Amino acid sequence: MKRCSKCKKAKPFEAFNNDVRNQKDGKRASCRNCERVRVRDVRNQDYWKEHDPYTKNRIHWLGVKRCRLCGRRKPLTLFHRARRNKDGLHAFCMSCVHTYRQQQIYGMSIRDTDTCQACGAMGISVLCIDHDHATGRIRGILCHRCNMVLGAIADDTKILVAMVRYLRKSLIARV
Repeated sequence: MKRCSKCKKAKPFEAFNNDVRNQKDGKRASCRNCERVRVRDVRNQDYWKEHDPYTKNRIHWLGVKRCRLCGRRKPLTLFHRARRNKDGLHAFCMSCVHTYRQQQIYGMSIRDTDTCQACGAMGISVLCIDHDHATGRIRGILCHRCNMVLGAIADDTKILVAMVRYLRKSLIARV
C-alpha cells in the first residue's frame, strides 16, 4: 500500500505508474487517477492562464533572479539550470552553490576567512581549501600561490627544506 500525494488515499502499488528514476519504490508519488486529472488540466488551455510561470515570477522578465542563500539579485546566467524547479533555474547562485558544497563536504568554507594560513597574506580573492591527499584530512585555507607550491612539491617536506637551503645559499652569495 502507498499513499497518493494528491488525493491522500492509501492505494495498492498497482494503482501507481512506474517512475524508476525519481522514486525509491519505483512508483510515481500520485496515483493514476490523479495523474489523469493533472494531465487533462495541463492540456486544457485555461490551465496556462492560471499557471503561467512568468506571471508568478515577473523578475525573470528583467533577466535577474534573487539567490535564496545570499539574498542578492543576480543575472540569470549566474544560476545553474535545474529542470525540477518551475523557473528552470537553481535556487542558489553559482558562487553560493560552491560555498554550500564546501560547507557540506569539508565543514568549512573559503568565506570563513580571507587570510592564507601558510604565508599570512590578507585580502586574497582566490583561496583554496587544502587537504592531505593521503588521508583526506583538511589542513587549512591557502592562497592559490601556496596551494600550487604544495602541489608542485607533492607535499614532500624534504623538497621544501632543500628549496629553503637553496634560497638561503643564493642570498648569502649575493651579499
